[in-house]
Amino acid sequence: MIPYFGDYPTSATVYIPINTFDSNDPAASVTVTNLLNTDVHIHKDGGTTQRNNAAGITMTIDYDSITGNHLLIIDTSDNTVADFYQAGHEYQVRVEGITVDSGTLNAWVGCFSIERAGGVLALIKAGTTIQGNCNAALVALNLDHLCKVDTTVAADGDLSDYVVDGTILSHIMTAGADTSDYAASTDSLEAIQATSAVQSVLETNNLDHLCKTTTGVAADGDLSDYVVDGTILSHVMTAGADTSDYMASTDSLEAVRDHIGNGANLTEAGGDGDHLTAINLPNQTMDITGNITGNLSGSVGSLTGHTVQTGDSYAIVSHADYGNAKLVRSTTPANTLDVSATGEAGLDFDNIKDATGAHTLANITVPTTTSVTNRVTANTDQIEGSDATDQIESAGSAAIDNAISSPTAGSLGWWAQWIGQNVVTKMIITEATGACELYDRSNSSLGTVPARFVTDGTYTTRLLGVV
Repeated sequence: MIPYFGDYPTSATVYIPINTFDSNDPAASVTVTNLLNTDVHIHKDGGTTQRNNAAGITMTIDYDSITGNHLLIIDTSDNTVADFYQAGHEYQVRVEGITVDSGTLNAWVGCFSIERAGGVLALIKAGTTIQGNCNAALVALNLDHLCKVDTTVAADGDLSDYVVDGTILSHIMTAGADTSDYAASTDSLEAIQATSAVQSVLETNNLDHLCKTTTGVAADGDLSDYVVDGTILSHVMTAGADTSDYMASTDSLEAVRDHIGNGANLTEAGGDGDHLTAINLPNQTMDITGNITGNLSGSVGSLTGHTVQTGDSYAIVSHADYGNAKLVRSTTPANTLDVSATGEAGLDFDNIKDATGAHTLANITVPTTTSVTNRVTANTDQIEGSDATDQIESAGSAAIDNAISSPTAGSLGWWAQWIGQNVVTKMIITEATGACELYDRSNSSLGTVPARFVTDGTYTTRLLGVV
């Protein structure tokens, strides 16, 4: 297949590349010999008369030093052969008698045209011919009457000759895509805009009052005559879709905006109920009702129904189970009363002072004392017991000495001290005989003291004597 190298304007330069290959290996390029500009023959419109003149023809072998690639350049402005290159003609190019791989070849190498008839270049250069063709196409498709050419059909006349039934435009113009049904007086955009039917529809649906026509209802008045309960707009306006509940002073967008502010300090909407959480409020002068379960940072002016703590200005909650009724606090704010995690209260002993007078302490349980650091001084006759089983025990005489200081000689305390230091640590009275047995500190018996009884008829007295 001979390549076509394009349509050129007059006096243009045509470039035709030529390749040569090895006869034994078509994939291998080889150079050519005997290829000169005189070997190039150009035919016009397929005629046998050829242009054999080499003027205006350049042949480069192994173009750019690449073996097997050659370039033929034809300058169609050369008019050595008068009027050979002309607009509206086709040209075929061949080489003759060249040597490739020891073989002699004659070959067609390409063809081109100069402003071929009906081609783009010819039409563009003709100018009026293109416009004429376009005009003809518009007329053929009735598009010339779309904007500029008058159809001469009267208003409300039949436009079927210009807009065929079933075309896209007929579907736009009429409900049944039948252009003969179209009437400009009723179906045109101007007629639709001006028709009272549209206005009537708007009024019937109260839409005329939506933006332009006033309802005449005062602010906070009942709008039910204009927004029927249950309509979409009533749902937007009120929680119960009951327009009579709507109050412009509280429910309008402006009122809501004024009520909550610009929302810059609202960080989280609350959960169930009407409340907000995690609010960072600037300093406020306002009343708060209900309970606050979080923390308050800053001071509170007052709490309605609650009291102020003595010694400071902080309000204390009045409550039967907690708060002021159950508050345990010092009379002086600087003193402390510590309470542990398990509920025990520890006194600030450094701030326990002497009472103004003697006070009786009742219902006090004193645990068993196993040791005494500082001695207790008492008169010897003030240590009492109900019977012989009451005892004062100690690990030695030093403990008794700490408990009873300087007994009077001959007194019961003196004798008890003497017996404890010298003889007896334990006495056991045998009721059967009335005798008393004495023991020393090693728990060894010191002997038995017999007993005798003297009676006066009312009391019996046991007398002990030392054996």
